Amino acid sequence: MVLGVLTLVLFVANLGYGSVTLPWKSVIQGLLHVSRTDTPAWVIVNEYRLPQAVTALSTGILLSMSGLVLQTLFRNPLAGPSVLGISSGASLGVAVALLSGSLFGWEMSAMPVVGNLAVILAALAGALLVLAVILFVSARVSNVVTVLIIGIMLGYAVSAVVSVLQFFSGSEDLHAYVLWGLGSFSKASVQQSFLLLFTALGGMLILFFYVKPLNALLLGEQYARSI
Repeated sequence: MVLGVLTLVLFVANLGYGSVTLPWKSVIQGLLHVSRTDTPAWVIVNEYRLPQAVTALSTGILLSMSGLVLQTLFRNPLAGPSVLGISSGASLGVAVALLSGSLFGWEMSAMPVVGNLAVILAALAGALLVLAVILFVSARVSNVVTVLIIGIMLGYAVSAVVSVLQFFSGSEDLHAYVLWGLGSFSKASVQQSFLLLFTALGGMLILFFYVKPLNALLLGEQYARSI
């Protein structure tokens, strides 16, 4: 409850404070579309700060849900996308999409719309590939600690492949990959931010219906299957 209220307060504060501090009257008018759409305050709030804040909030929701599900499935508080190598798998997918242009003679930056979609799909494919390997191993290894160790090893192996791709890539492709790795909400549009928000809310709704099965899984697979 406290964290939820604090998140809401910080979300609202982000709309008013920044490199340019806006009066709260201008922020409220901008959100309610009371003020003119060509004023600097309206542009700052609706075109820059609101999409960034919504994107950051949605990303936090998705990351927390994914961490909760992984910790529940593996019954270990250390389980997470980075520990299991899933984040490294996403990085590998993006590295293949962005850095392979130097090897095959095409530039991802030359097609921004297709390029952005390709990066998203590549990250998803890489993450799902590593997750599939982890699930395959976990189905045959009963020791959760062993699965975590294998996940860490897999993450390092994937990172090594990414390093090789970086070595053979061109400067522009490498620059694009580094910028992706650093992460930024600055280029999020209104449509993209709210699409991500609806995705996060949809994920929360789906997860809500699996609360009881996940809680039962914490007590063991045999108990979960019995109910």
